[in-house]
Amino acid sequence: MRKSIERLSAANGLRTESYTSAEEFMEGQDMRAATCMVLDIDLEGMSGIELRRRMIASDRAVPTIFITGADNAANVREAGELGGIGSDQAVPGE
Repeated sequence: MRKSIERLSAANGLRTESYTSAEEFMEGQDMRAATCMVLDIDLEGMSGIELRRRMIASDRAVPTIFITGADNAANVREAGELGGIGSDQAVPGE
């Protein structure tokens, strides 16, 4: 999935950086240039939800698109609490 997102982004002229884990990302990633993050909820090690919490707490949060293969109520609730919009919610302006 990560490689597919990279290719799709590049095909649309977007610069991307990808990481194999939340821990790898947290090892010094500078978010000042980032405008958006695509984040899997179910990562090995630290979850995407926990990574988002840490980014918010450290004032490094950027708009985030959550993806997951485990669509359940707990994930939707947690992502929503962290600023995510579920697929069942209206997007402002649409």
